[in-house]
Amino acid sequence: MHINGYNKNTTPRLEKDNIISFSNMISEAPCTIQSTPMILSRKRVHDRYPIAEKSIISAFNEAGFKTWYVSYLTKSHIGDSEINFIANEANEYKVSSVNVNTLEELLSDTSNRKFIVYKTIGSHTLFHDRYPKNFNIFKPSFSDVKYYNPTSSRKDKELYVNSYDNSLLYSLDYQVHEFLSVLKKVSGEVIFIFCSDHGTALLDDDK
Repeated sequence: MHINGYNKNTTPRLEKDNIISFSNMISEAPCTIQSTPMILSRKRVHDRYPIAEKSIISAFNEAGFKTWYVSYLTKSHIGDSEINFIANEANEYKVSSVNVNTLEELLSDTSNRKFIVYKTIGSHTLFHDRYPKNFNIFKPSFSDVKYYNPTSSRKDKELYVNSYDNSLLYSLDYQVHEFLSVLKKVSGEVIFIFCSDHGTALLDDDK
């Protein structure tokens, strides 16, 4: 992320949004199935499933909020048992891509207090499938050549990293900026937090 010192400008919109960027965060696990429960609950790395208490969603339910879990995945996803249990704590589950129309729909609900968990696919492999062609800014990328399994060669790394950076430009900078644009119009107190559940190896260590 350029906002955290990366040399390519992958966050031009967010840098104008006056956000707070926490540049020293790490994921607690290398994959979604493990890390998501640790983001949404007090589960620790070595805790066995299921843990004794419910997630932050239930905490907001008890505090009088209406809660939603929005995801690009179906409500019960095979292999994601812990995530499924957490998602089912929400008052409503909605399948949706990342778009402001869904966000505006939820915000128009008559409940006074709302808590929304929005799970996106983000900059996940295959990176060149995560952004439209007009976001193919950093070149050459796998939007320009047919995708193949990249090796540790200099040329392959450039294609791979540029594809990833383009996906950041869209799925992070553009989409989060769009959400912020909607939330800034909401009256009352609004808190928006975005975090990644895990990172991706980009051939920095030839892997």
